Amino acid sequence: MEDNDLNLELAVELLRDNGFRVTPAWNGKEALEYLEQESFDGVLMDVLMPVMNGYTATRKIREQERFKDLPVIAMTANVMAGDIEKAGA
Repeated sequence: MEDNDLNLELAVELLRDNGFRVTPAWNGKEALEYLEQESFDGVLMDVLMPVMNGYTATRKIREQERFKDLPVIAMTANVMAGDIEKAGA
């Protein structure tokens, strides 16, 4: 999930070039809707998005038992210690 057009395009291209099937989402709410409709092996999550940010979306994913083992990888340009802690790294 990514709300920046250029970043989204780059991430999708890199992932597809490496054999991944990609379903882009513009925000966390949209990502949760996709997770209800399809099965995914993982989520690449921008933490700062409109509508529903990546932190909230990840909490909502983790609230569901069926997603307890679904990898969620945080993606952000923020590198402050507080941001790293907030992402659970």
